Amino acid sequence: MSDVGIDAQAGQLPTQPQIAPALYLQLLRSANYRWWRPLAGIAVFVGTYLNILLALFILPGVVYVTLSSNTQILQDAGSPLIFLLTNLSLALLIPCAMFAVWAAHRVNPGILASVTGRFRWGWFAKCFGLAVLLISATAVISSLTDSGSTPEHTASSTGTFITLSLIIVLTTPLQAAGEEFAFRGYLGQAIGAWVKFPIVSMIITSTAFALAHGGQSAPLFLDRFGFGMVAAYLVLRTGGLEVSIALHTVNNLAALLTAAAFSDFSSQLVSPDAPWALIGFDVIELAIFVVIIEVMRSRGLKRGQLQTRGNPTATTKAT
Repeated sequence: MSDVGIDAQAGQLPTQPQIAPALYLQLLRSANYRWWRPLAGIAVFVGTYLNILLALFILPGVVYVTLSSNTQILQDAGSPLIFLLTNLSLALLIPCAMFAVWAAHRVNPGILASVTGRFRWGWFAKCFGLAVLLISATAVISSLTDSGSTPEHTASSTGTFITLSLIIVLTTPLQAAGEEFAFRGYLGQAIGAWVKFPIVSMIITSTAFALAHGGQSAPLFLDRFGFGMVAAYLVLRTGGLEVSIALHTVNNLAALLTAAAFSDFSSQLVSPDAPWALIGFDVIELAIFVVIIEVMRSRGLKRGQLQTRGNPTATTKAT
């Protein structure tokens, strides 16, 4: 699989002098920086995404419902078709974010992946493996401490479980990556270009990430906000989205595959509630994950295997 990124090609127009290597969230404050570029980029990002949704999903859906008079299919978020389309629509955030960086900022879109301008697959694999081990251990401990307090669920049919599982395994990594490219990636860098202090970008993007999930209870909102803050912190510390995509993907895979085993998958998928105990488990899980990633980061820096600062290369002449 090739790296995510666009290498400089021979024959391009000369670029402006580069600034000193920057943290991930400040990569868009390059030699091409203008105060209006983040505004233009956000407009391009949102406009492009909405137009693609309209053309590929909304209009075909309207035509289908009009011709078939079947409105129920759109009301079940957990049906295999709607679930598949939802994940694919979120995956489209990746090319939309990269297009916004290229069109509005005129720099290598690969800087959304990491400070190196590409997706670091080796580093991602290490983070993914750690997330699998940690979330699996947490799931086992959680099941042992439930003591029968979890409500009973009816098992889903074998066919439904297999269908949903295939969709989950094949598209959830793209869905998680799409959300990371949008929130921790482009939105984080756009705000980081304006504001000197990374914490501001981290708080704003984490709040937006939590709110984007719709109506929800206080513990569920705080859990998502906390996840966003931890993910943003790790992205900043490691210089790329690999760690947050790995954590987000494994977390969603575990939750969705578990939910798919039961007949109330749809209600679990859109449930606005979560117990306060969820925050306790997640705080411990995320704290351990952060500590281990910090150790891995330190070793990577010492061995020259990990880069946490970078300098975007202009892809065209600044305008």
